[in-house]
Amino acid sequence: MHLEKRKHSLAVYAGAIFACALLFIPLFYFQPLRVGDGSEYYALFLAIRENSHTWMTTFSWKLYEDLIASNSIRALIPLDPFQDFFPALKLGATADFNHFWVYSLISAGLSKGLSLFGIHAGIHQSFLIQHALLFMAAILVAVRASGQRGFYAAILLTLSSPIIWFADKVHTEFFTYCLVLCCVILVQKRSFMWGALCLSIASTQNPSFALLAFALLVFRLIEWRRRPFDFLELGALVATCIIVLMHPAYYYFRFGVLTPQMLAGGAKIGVNLSLFYVWLIDPDVGLLPNWPAGLVLIGSGIYYLRKKYWLRPNGALLLFVLLYLAVNLFAQSSTTNINSGATPGLARYALWYIPLFYPLMLGLVDRVAVAPIIWRVVAGGLFVVYLAANVWAYDPRQGERYETPSPVSSFVQRHLSWLYNPPAEVFAERFSRQGENATQVYAVLGPSCEKVLVIPGNDPSQIAQSSECLLDPEKLRAAIAKIPPAVKDAHYIHLGNAVKEMRLAAPAEYQTRASQSGAQLLGQGWHSPESWGVWAADTSGKLKVPCLAAENFKVRLTLVALEVPGQAPSVAKVRVGGDTLWAGALRGAPTDVVIELKKSACQMETQVAMISLEVERLHSASSFSQSKDTRNLGIGLIGLSYP
Repeated sequence: MHLEKRKHSLAVYAGAIFACALLFIPLFYFQPLRVGDGSEYYALFLAIRENSHTWMTTFSWKLYEDLIASNSIRALIPLDPFQDFFPALKLGATADFNHFWVYSLISAGLSKGLSLFGIHAGIHQSFLIQHALLFMAAILVAVRASGQRGFYAAILLTLSSPIIWFADKVHTEFFTYCLVLCCVILVQKRSFMWGALCLSIASTQNPSFALLAFALLVFRLIEWRRRPFDFLELGALVATCIIVLMHPAYYYFRFGVLTPQMLAGGAKIGVNLSLFYVWLIDPDVGLLPNWPAGLVLIGSGIYYLRKKYWLRPNGALLLFVLLYLAVNLFAQSSTTNINSGATPGLARYALWYIPLFYPLMLGLVDRVAVAPIIWRVVAGGLFVVYLAANVWAYDPRQGERYETPSPVSSFVQRHLSWLYNPPAEVFAERFSRQGENATQVYAVLGPSCEKVLVIPGNDPSQIAQSSECLLDPEKLRAAIAKIPPAVKDAHYIHLGNAVKEMRLAAPAEYQTRASQSGAQLLGQGWHSPESWGVWAADTSGKLKVPCLAAENFKVRLTLVALEVPGQAPSVAKVRVGGDTLWAGALRGAPTDVVIELKKSACQMETQVAMISLEVERLHSASSFSQSKDTRNLGIGLIGLSYP
């Protein structure tokens, strides 16, 4: 009997390893894309792997410049601005970053180790190998703790959540997820010392986890009289203490501070504490509105707890979860950049809470396993459909998205704008169509066309509004001026029925430069407006054209294309539905294109016509050394007028 059980366990372990490999193999074929702080981790990898330093030197910068020139990784930050990101962390001819180097050290060590066996792992592939091994470790810990049930729970939790977007990204979110998942599994089994060791490794990149590691050490010390330490636990205790001290000790001895944010900025203790809830419930950056499975797990947990079907309550796990929420919500609320990048939509900080749902997923797997066969088939089918939808929604091949609202946020602000006021930074960057360039905007009109975020102190001429609204900027500015602000900080006002008086009476000339009236006409498929106009981010950019009263009317578009040396001019088209209104070649100089629209193309309610500006292929200015702009650019739109 014991032998059969052992064989079964070995089969489960082998299956877990095979499943991890199967899930990660496709990621090695995706084209690497830098997001967020990825350039820092790539640069530190090069410094450690080739220069044996944990800081940047002239030689390390040269290696990073060569990496950019190789075009092997998309969207790397250009060298010149990158070198000046953290001036406070320069020490003589060397430079550090705002983020620690252990994450890069592990990948560099893997690359070095594999090279001893004649296996060459590229820079991005080395990080993928690290992610695969960490995920495999988390799955094996789950199997060790709960057998097949643990395997299914860990796999389903991961594949059903937004964390899959980070699986191939060189960023610490997947690293943190795997380590915290291991910790939660271990704490559930009252293996506090090993859970503390996992959190100590996570704390090298995010120091708040050091407090939680210390809390787990206290948990274990309380049990010491009843359950003395064994030799391995003593080793884990020593390792935990050493690893926790690595981050603060390194920066203290190099710069005299415990963490680089004290010098380089990026965090201020408690600065956004009143907004702690956003990481969980904000429709744009929060976890739960962007993770339906999380809501299902919470609901099922409450239901089964009431029915007394749930696992026996675990007081230590509950206390750990409460401490985890308190420590991390406080730490994350100290960030000065709530609507940060390197995200598939929701904030990356929100992903830290996904591992806390593992016990709920394990309990749900337990209940499904003992349900009648028909319910197991139904549950299995629903799981498959949801996992497929989640993989589509958070496909790792997609780029970061933190400048457009989520579907939930769009719905709330369009139909229930009275229900929730997001933090000013989030609302401005998500609804202004200018992203991080919205810092100077005076007012942002949301998609309800009635709710306005006003930011006192900025230039009153800088007004951004949703493309659904098409209000007269002058009338909107006058209406805002008539409403005395209740506070001096950014605040919301509601225009009410006055909106009807502000509709554009007659379309005139629209410029698509940043904060100009034409920016409100942009539909899907555009980059943020710039000082000259706006580039399409896809081969097709949607444009909303205000309609005239005439049955047929003409519109003049001023277009431009990125001129590629040695190549024929870009072939562009202007289309309405399936009809092509204009087709021709575009060059780098502005070209006026006149099209004729029919009244039938106008939407009855909004009186706008949706047209598509299309180009055959996208180009990047950096690919032919015209500039260091790595974005893929389509057609350029300077303005729209009525001849």
